[in-house]
Amino acid sequence: MKASIAIAFLGLSLSAAPFCAAQSFPSKPITIVIPFGAGGNPDLIARVLQPKMSETLGVPIVIENKPGAGGNIGTAVVAKALPDGYTIGLGTVGALTVNKWISKSMPFDPAAFAPIILLGTSPNVLMTTPSLNVKTVRELVETAKAKPGQLTFASPGIGTSLHMAGELFKSRAGVFITHIPYRSGPDAFADVVSGRVDMTFENIVSAGRVAQEGKLVPLAVTSMVRSSLLPNVPTLHESGLNGFDVTAWLGLIAPPGTPTDVVQRLNAAAASALREPAIVERLQALGFVPAGGTPADFGSFVKKETAKWGEVAKRADIRAE
Repeated sequence: MKASIAIAFLGLSLSAAPFCAAQSFPSKPITIVIPFGAGGNPDLIARVLQPKMSETLGVPIVIENKPGAGGNIGTAVVAKALPDGYTIGLGTVGALTVNKWISKSMPFDPAAFAPIILLGTSPNVLMTTPSLNVKTVRELVETAKAKPGQLTFASPGIGTSLHMAGELFKSRAGVFITHIPYRSGPDAFADVVSGRVDMTFENIVSAGRVAQEGKLVPLAVTSMVRSSLLPNVPTLHESGLNGFDVTAWLGLIAPPGTPTDVVQRLNAAAASALREPAIVERLQALGFVPAGGTPADFGSFVKKETAKWGEVAKRADIRAE
């Protein structure tokens, strides 16, 4: 009888362990893995949110940069971490929705992560060299159709969000423009500014700077609404490509199997940071539009993005080198 009671008590204790762990979470520092190098926008955005999230959760938050393989290296670190909420990651459009379609193999299942929250989005800008002598998207499309394959567009590499934006543009506009991949964003951008390449898609902050200097012509932004950083530049949606909506987005993800209560605690901390006026102002200065929402909202968003980029990758027959 005593043995039966002891076994029953042990069973109850073990079943309650995940609940207790979630209730006491967090009790030690949390690491956010950034799948890109220090100093880039993803890294800067995470560091803007870091202090407020740390304050809300009551523990230090450590930023750890693990760049490489289009975000796959850092994201794989999160996939292999213990599902206890103490190692989470910055989820990106490439690692979560594009790479699976263009890579020969993946070190993780993008659909297996526990979504925490969509942090926000950042529009890109379609820009051309002044020498191309086009002022609108319609003029660009007309020129491209008159010279199939002769116009070129640069990107930081195959499968990057800027490359995929270009491929979706080609598909929606019905034009053939030759893609020129580079090893980095600065290299690609420099060759467009110099006139070696005709056009590119660029992040909103860099685009605004060169537009003011007159080095490139901003034709349209890729989000559904105009950007406050370039309020006079129309969207591609306004310019005739109905429903065109491409943004570089970031979200927080946890390892597969992370308890729901832990995910909700992390979601609440991030959401609180995204509501802080000072933080919103700093993020907007980086060209980042804060989002938020529930873990389920972010999960649904990722599913839609995955389907969209899968269709683009298959149609353009994109393969990572």
